[in-house]
Amino acid sequence: MDIALVTQLQSVSYVKVSCLALLIYDIVIKLDSEFQHIWSANWTYIKILYLFTRYLPLIDTSITFRIWINVDGQSCNVFETVVTILAALGIGVAEIILMARTYALYNCSKKILIVFISLWLVFAAVVAWSVSTWSSPRIPAGGGIQCNFGSSSSSGLGNYLTLMVSETLVVLLTIWRAVSLFYRDGIKPTSLLRSFYRDGIFYYISLLPLIVSNIVVVIVDPLGPHPNLINTLLRVIHSILACRLILHLRELNAIDQSVQTI
Repeated sequence: MDIALVTQLQSVSYVKVSCLALLIYDIVIKLDSEFQHIWSANWTYIKILYLFTRYLPLIDTSITFRIWINVDGQSCNVFETVVTILAALGIGVAEIILMARTYALYNCSKKILIVFISLWLVFAAVVAWSVSTWSSPRIPAGGGIQCNFGSSSSSGLGNYLTLMVSETLVVLLTIWRAVSLFYRDGIKPTSLLRSFYRDGIFYYISLLPLIVSNIVVVIVDPLGPHPNLINTLLRVIHSILACRLILHLRELNAIDQSVQTI
């Protein structure tokens, strides 16, 4: 039995439990606001995206720290494939939320829409390629520990680099729109618009260190257990921040009705 690997996997499981606890905590403390501004609102595509982004992580994050006893390679492959697809889908939907905000800022420009659709399709293609190029799972002898599913550094890097490019492009377009409206055109921003831009930039600044950390870990130790640890943290934080973008905007809009929001 590889004692070092078993210890690392156990530590990773503890961190994943903490990530799930953080997710549940955020859901609970924002439940009142969510009921008022999401559940009580009319059904729109943003509401559907919000609920999907909010509650899907409860499923895939719970699965990731489940203890598998006497797991075989085939079961491990199925397990990791399902988790990765769910997590990638959740992050992809959260990206649509961020893109929808910026798309609205550009008055639903068709050019911006084409850019975002193309970017999202590239992200989906890279994730599909990554899943198809995974390496064989490493399963510690003795049972009682979950399988450790590694990936090649190139496939892992592709995922995170694509996500980083997507996040960076969206925030740059957001900043450029703010500069164009407030400085070049001299439009006075409302408190709602200021929050709209500020929250988007904070979202990017908060996620960037996690994405960069994933890139570093994939380069240094692509087949070890650590990429799985940061993956889960990124997944949870991504969900929390994306949902808070919508909640905060609708909370402010309930006060300032001068601007229509998503």
